[in-house]
Amino acid sequence: RSGSNISRRACAQAWQAFSRLMAAELTPTQASQVMRSSDAINVAYPNIFKMLGTDSLASTYVPPLIRKAWAYPVQALVPFNTTVVRSKAEVSAAVRIALQPAIQQAPWQNFALNGIVVEKIADVVAGKLEQSIQAAEADRNSADCIFRRDVKNNLVLASNFHENLDPHEAVCSLGGFAEVVREKAGLLGHDTLRVRLTIEIKALVLDMQKMLNLERSPHLANALGSYDAALDLFTD
Repeated sequence: RSGSNISRRACAQAWQAFSRLMAAELTPTQASQVMRSSDAINVAYPNIFKMLGTDSLASTYVPPLIRKAWAYPVQALVPFNTTVVRSKAEVSAAVRIALQPAIQQAPWQNFALNGIVVEKIADVVAGKLEQSIQAAEADRNSADCIFRRDVKNNLVLASNFHENLDPHEAVCSLGGFAEVVREKAGLLGHDTLRVRLTIEIKALVLDMQKMLNLERSPHLANALGSYDAALDLFTD
């Protein structure tokens, strides 16, 4: 198959995915979970990280963080169903095309940040898919290896990452379930990967200066100092 044909199909599938795209703001609870999944947030903002681990304080602080745009939340479900030449570059390119409509729904206008987030997700997905195929190939018997029969594997994608892009930073959690088939090529051809995958993206883009101001806030420090987990447990 030519690369141009693959690209056209991928583009068409991306626009079909766009029409089915479910993009919505994260709930305060989901936003807290995304931030708490990042060790970088714990290191940079230890007080905020502690606050996110409570019920009462998180419910007080997180909604205005989102409302006042100190943290931009995005949630998207991106279907991905295509066949590509087996190479990390080809898989990454197809994933980037599929993700573009979702990322373009983000409420910020930062093309550099969009590019970094898309590249990171594409690299993670491509790497996981190749690992899955390698694992399936390792399980083949001798006859399978000689006749180069197709191999199939399923995998669960789960990854969290943090990226700096001064004056913002992105915290992203992604997950999904994939079915991957390596189809053997003909003489002098290239193996292909047939992939069916739905990627769920939960992301927050944080204003670093405003988050640092909150981290240093005496009001937050006092709230944490008087916080009682037992009272939180028994308070509706």
